[in-house]
Amino acid sequence: MAYINKRLKFQAKDYYDKYKVLKNNYEKEKKEFLMKNKVLECEDKLNKEENNKISKEIDEVKNEIDIFNNKLGLSPNQKDELTEIIL
Repeated sequence: MAYINKRLKFQAKDYYDKYKVLKNNYEKEKKEFLMKNKVLECEDKLNKEENNKISKEIDEVKNEIDIFNNKLGLSPNQKDELTEIIL
């Protein structure tokens, strides 16, 4: 009977040690995941800001091209061809 109690005690200790290791690994992986998620959110925000900036610049260039085309008095077909060449 004492042997069985000792064996159960050791098994319980082994299971508890495995539980502690698994819990520590889970906590580490959770922290890493949260950090990666924050990094990706920051990169996403920066990309969106850059996309907005570039979109505004493209719109400005298109407006300048339209002004240039109007000054030259080009027909709509010629304007489209010239715009495609420039962009």
